[in-house]
Amino acid sequence: MYRVGTMFGMFKILDELQTNENERERYITTLAGVFTEDTTIHKEIFDHLYGCLSILDSKSASLLSFNAITSTIFSIYISDLSRTDYRIFIIVGIFLTLTSSLILLLVVRIRWSTQSELECLDCTALQLLYIRNKRTVLYRISWLLSFSSIVILMLWILLELFSKL
Repeated sequence: MYRVGTMFGMFKILDELQTNENERERYITTLAGVFTEDTTIHKEIFDHLYGCLSILDSKSASLLSFNAITSTIFSIYISDLSRTDYRIFIIVGIFLTLTSSLILLLVVRIRWSTQSELECLDCTALQLLYIRNKRTVLYRISWLLSFSSIVILMLWILLELFSKL
């Protein structure tokens, strides 16, 4: 089962994978048992939740690309901070963009169902809902950080323009 609150659980590279022959055989046997039952309602639930997770993955990839562009823009100006009186805007903007990118990496983290999860379809559905909700919150936080960094960039540009007048 997915562990709630394990900060460093994301670094367990082999977690949720079947690493030996016995584990792989048990997993396939359990999976085969899942699909021989009358699981129509579970299939609909899983399709919906996995669809939501796919949407989050796509949106996160797009926002990561946007953050890369934003980081590039900030990097151009961060190389010569001494030329601006408003350098704090550049520093805060790049910090927000990089923080947003870091959070997005938590959204696109790969996770597979374990054998014990497959044995309890209702538990798996609840777990997928928990994961979807958690990743949605992370995505929204990341989006707000990216939005804030763009607002800061726009403010910096305006301040720079008006200070030259």
